[in-house]
Amino acid sequence: MDLAGQWKRKVKKASARKGWRLFSSGDFAEWYDIQISSSGYPGPLLEKVLSGLGSSSTLLDIGAGTGAFAIPASARIAGITAVEPSLQMSLLLENKMNGQKNIRIINKWWEDISIDEAGSHDAVLAANSLYRIEDILPALKKIVEAAGKYIYIIMSCRSGLFDDIWKNLKGEAYHPPPSYIHLYNIMYSMGVMADVEIIRNKRRHIYKDMDQAIGYWSVRLDLGPEAGRDLKKYLEGILGKTPDGLYYEEKGHDAVIRYQKR
Repeated sequence: MDLAGQWKRKVKKASARKGWRLFSSGDFAEWYDIQISSSGYPGPLLEKVLSGLGSSSTLLDIGAGTGAFAIPASARIAGITAVEPSLQMSLLLENKMNGQKNIRIINKWWEDISIDEAGSHDAVLAANSLYRIEDILPALKKIVEAAGKYIYIIMSCRSGLFDDIWKNLKGEAYHPPPSYIHLYNIMYSMGVMADVEIIRNKRRHIYKDMDQAIGYWSVRLDLGPEAGRDLKKYLEGILGKTPDGLYYEEKGHDAVIRYQKR
């Protein structure tokens, strides 16, 4: 079975593919950083990643975003290389470092980085950052090469919200990106015998007002302006209210794929 080919087809067919451009915008980077702060992420996932590391350890964080893992981890280990393709997110991460010297930022896609540039680290982390990579085998092989002891790949399990909102607003079936099961099977075919743990989570997505919520979901769903009224009606039915704005509380699961080199 062509597992890598199956992964590539699912990436290309993913319904939210066009909406991924949102992740490179400055407005989204700031909104995303607020979500991280308010949701408690990464919570227990951070402890999973740091469980085998000590004060002299180093971590390669692929898709570091604004530093959800890198900032708290930097206080407990010797050094972090944060790979983040979004310039806006990289700048927010740099601002949050407050002069820290043990975080090195590489503002590139993982696919465009050589193993020499990335360097070798005690552990490699890729948290929700591999979904859009079409040619997954070279990316995984580079991860294995860069990892001295541990590999941690975290992927959110399928969300019912996307299924529902896609069907209601687009009138068609939602096609999810590849899941942790696909990635695990590819790693197994490479001889990488990893463990998988499923962890329940509950996260709150917040919006300062309805306009921000509509703007976010319009891009994520690749909707035209003519869909604004229907989108607003849908969001009014699922969003809760606080004195500071609106929120959606999502219950889901994270899959943690862990591999320890022998």
